[in-house]
Amino acid sequence: MVVRKLNFIQTLRGISALIVCIHHSRYLVEIENENTILDSIRGSIGVSLFFIISGFIMVFATQNLSDNIIVNVKDFLIKRIIRIVPLFYFVIILYLIICHSNYLFYFTTYLNNFLKTILFIPLFTESIGPAYGFSFMYVSWSLNYEMLFYIIFALSLFFRKGRYVFIYLFITTSVFIMPLLFKGSFSFSYETTNNFSCNYLNFISNPILLLFLVGVTMGLVLPKIKIKPNLALYSLLGSIVIFSGYFFKLIPEFIGDELIICSLLVFTVLLMDYNAPGYKIPNFMVYLGNISYSLYLLHPIVYLYLFGLVKKVGYHWESSWYFVCIGILFVFISSCITYELIEKRFTAFLRKKLLSH
Repeated sequence: MVVRKLNFIQTLRGISALIVCIHHSRYLVEIENENTILDSIRGSIGVSLFFIISGFIMVFATQNLSDNIIVNVKDFLIKRIIRIVPLFYFVIILYLIICHSNYLFYFTTYLNNFLKTILFIPLFTESIGPAYGFSFMYVSWSLNYEMLFYIIFALSLFFRKGRYVFIYLFITTSVFIMPLLFKGSFSFSYETTNNFSCNYLNFISNPILLLFLVGVTMGLVLPKIKIKPNLALYSLLGSIVIFSGYFFKLIPEFIGDELIICSLLVFTVLLMDYNAPGYKIPNFMVYLGNISYSLYLLHPIVYLYLFGLVKKVGYHWESSWYFVCIGILFVFISSCITYELIEKRFTAFLRKKLLSH
């Protein structure tokens, strides 16, 4: 069954970005001796949702390839670089402008770390995953995995019809077989290290890559599943209940918990896209998904700027919920602007200039 618009999954992408924004806003709420709701959620789960969706989208977006392998690989990499890099570098420039005194010192003193950041290489200042050290743009660690997955996917295109076999072999070998052979065990925890002497082996063997693999599997399986719209809806509602229980820490942690629960939610959301075209998503929710990348990248710098501005003018909102609400509002407005100008218009210009067709 051909799907023209994936509005449900696009909406989930926007919600995932919003979850991360809310999760990081907890650092701005400083209420003494009081546990807030922001301390009672698993906000980092938004990144896991992103990775599964990314794996699915790569399969969905490469259904109709040309017979020219080199053109396929080149166009794929160009599209992914155009999608990720322009906005990422723009936000780095914002850091320089807004926080020039602190970050200029960072750029000049820790040049190696700066270069790794802009080249999507983990810093390896810490041995524990999944970030292996945070740069001045602390959300950029997830882009390192995105770029790694894009490289794996690009390499798979050389194998034509066997490309998914290559992806499965690469990720299962790096996550399971390699740690088992050389270290005697493997783990499902993202906050782990295999203690390889080569830091990059620790990076490519982190089980967080399984999220992409699950997304790829969904991309291959879902077009073959046909169920009644009401059954798809009930499945989605059930997975939302389970996800909410885990999100609010009502469901305890267990082995592979994020992988299983996020996969269930993404799968049932996609069931709606493929099997329930009669159910509509409000346009503003779809638009939230459109600006999700801007939301994800911009929210730390917006929070930082507003925090400094509020302190400078003498107000004390930084210790209240007002600041969180205002911060999220400004993130949304800023994201709309960067989406329209950079992600939409500038990206369209680059695609026209650089792509083969």
